[in-house]
Amino acid sequence: MEGNNKMKYIQNFEGWLDKTDECINYSSIALLASTLATYYKKNSSSGQKLIIGYDTREYAKEVAEFFACVMAKKGVKVFLSNRPTPSSVCVISALHKKSLGTVVITGDEFRSSFLGIRAFDMQSHFLNEEILRDYHDDDIDILDITEQSIRSFMKKGIVELFDSSIIYDLFVRKVIDFQTMLPVRNQLLFNPFYGSGMFYFDYILKEENKSVGITNGVTIHSAKVFDFEEIEPKPTNLVNEMKWHMKEDKTSLGLVLSPDCTTFEFLVDNNVLPKNVILSFLVEQLQKTNEEINVLLETKKGYIDFTHNKRVQLEYAKETNFQTLLREKKYDIAMDKYERIYFSHHGAPDALLCGFYLFSYFNQKGIHSEEASHLLTTSTNY
Repeated sequence: MEGNNKMKYIQNFEGWLDKTDECINYSSIALLASTLATYYKKNSSSGQKLIIGYDTREYAKEVAEFFACVMAKKGVKVFLSNRPTPSSVCVISALHKKSLGTVVITGDEFRSSFLGIRAFDMQSHFLNEEILRDYHDDDIDILDITEQSIRSFMKKGIVELFDSSIIYDLFVRKVIDFQTMLPVRNQLLFNPFYGSGMFYFDYILKEENKSVGITNGVTIHSAKVFDFEEIEPKPTNLVNEMKWHMKEDKTSLGLVLSPDCTTFEFLVDNNVLPKNVILSFLVEQLQKTNEEINVLLETKKGYIDFTHNKRVQLEYAKETNFQTLLREKKYDIAMDKYERIYFSHHGAPDALLCGFYLFSYFNQKGIHSEEASHLLTTSTNY
């Protein structure tokens, strides 16, 4: 990777994003890593580690390992994911391990040739340039960081590999009762679009097949995943293809995720569920365990009428303070203007968890695919 420019912070990405091979080099990455190391060291307790994850993009794993080496040189101990991991899975792992924060090497769903870095604080909310302004640190020599450095730091115990699937599996089992889904009536076709969510969805549902006896109820086609090089990896681009695969496999539900599991499309038969309808379904799911649901929306577009549900407290945020409100208040569920959905457990959009909830919703309800059209017309007046 060659280039001489400092990585740019992109507001709607909530992180640093630039074009691979042109604007990103190891010096610019090290500069950001060094600044983040200073921040984390000054805002953590002794013994805490930083979780670093990455997705399936070109160079993502290499950058994650390099990032871990810079952190180690600056005195920050690291948990490094042993496989591609979505941001949401990383931050859930960080909260479980009481980590000092999270860094994920990823990108957006619009530019396949761009590589990005998202950083989260101890409470798993986004860090930005304004927060890091007083922690700028360019005192880092990267000349002695080689391909062997990561192995050396592992031997010393400064960098440790970890498997986040175990933590995420426990997390999903706590919020979703798979026992209520027996017998499963609606099969799911899952297309993670060459993304980091591929393993996690596959692993958990297959484990559930063994433990609670779900048979012939889940259809997951990892074989229908392809490299998104030179393709805009946006879920809406795969909707028509997904409909064809659903018809071929005779499945009634379909889930398409972006590579980092931040955005998604959910299909019921040939219907793409609007996000306001999905939000209503999710609120209904969450109300089974919560006495009162606090909902935060960034925009009134596609207004959802919760006035008849006295257990729902709805708040709208101005564009400039959506992330601030997420950080300062406790919301059970939130949706920003990009229709990314957040849960109270962390500050990263979690399309992967949305998929689990929706699969559970339709099977708990016992709703057949032919009833989808009726749902689409009635749920908007929730």
